[in-house]
Amino acid sequence: MDKAEELTLSYLLFFGIIGMLILAGAIVLFVVVYQRRLLNQQLQISQMKMTYQQKTLELNIEAQEKERKRIANDLHDSIGSILSATRLYINQIETTKKEEQTHYIKGKSIKLLDSAITNIQSITRDLLPPSLDRFGLELAVTDLCKTVRDLNVLEIAFTSNLNQRIEDKQELLLYRIIQELINNTLKHAEASKILIQFIYQNNKLKLVYSDDGKGFQPIMEQYGEDRIIKEGLGLQSIRTRVDLLNAEVKYATTIPSGKGMQVWIELEIS
Repeated sequence: MDKAEELTLSYLLFFGIIGMLILAGAIVLFVVVYQRRLLNQQLQISQMKMTYQQKTLELNIEAQEKERKRIANDLHDSIGSILSATRLYINQIETTKKEEQTHYIKGKSIKLLDSAITNIQSITRDLLPPSLDRFGLELAVTDLCKTVRDLNVLEIAFTSNLNQRIEDKQELLLYRIIQELINNTLKHAEASKILIQFIYQNNKLKLVYSDDGKGFQPIMEQYGEDRIIKEGLGLQSIRTRVDLLNAEVKYATTIPSGKGMQVWIELEIS
């Protein structure tokens, strides 16, 4: 081999080594960039989870305070005022000497006390419906639908093939979810009909809720490279309870046609 061939071979080896080094460097750079991007995605996911957990905690605290405020207002406005009026009537008995007036005051006091008892029962029913504790979810939802029907603002129907009791926790959470869905429909949907269904099959219970209102337009928020649905307090409250049920929830809305919305919640029944 002459010097020219040796020189050519040396050049080939040199540039080959340089090429391999460049390729190796590119691979290392790619791995580093990929790992950094993967780490950023993991951090974003972690941040999203922390944000969600924080929102959930804030929602729970806000819901508790809202419920306490509502109960306090109910007790003050209804029970407190009724009992104060009853006390005034009873005090008048000591000053009146007419039997007819005494009889009138006694009658008014009894009516006020009956009203106080009715209000206490109503507040208690809102906190924990007696029918839910005694007879189960189906009857409690039936009673809830009757209460809504008595408002004469829309039609509401309920069908079920459950025909059995489930865990107390599951019954209460599902009942609260249905309450929230109905409240959302009454407040925002401008609907004329609500349909609630329990479909039980293969140890799974599916709650299907639908109305014929104006639906809702999901609001999207940007988290890094991902976009997720921003949920209002009502939807967050529902999702919090769904998470406690270890269940799945799906929404469908017919915006802009205005034919309503549907909610599906499915969970395992032990």
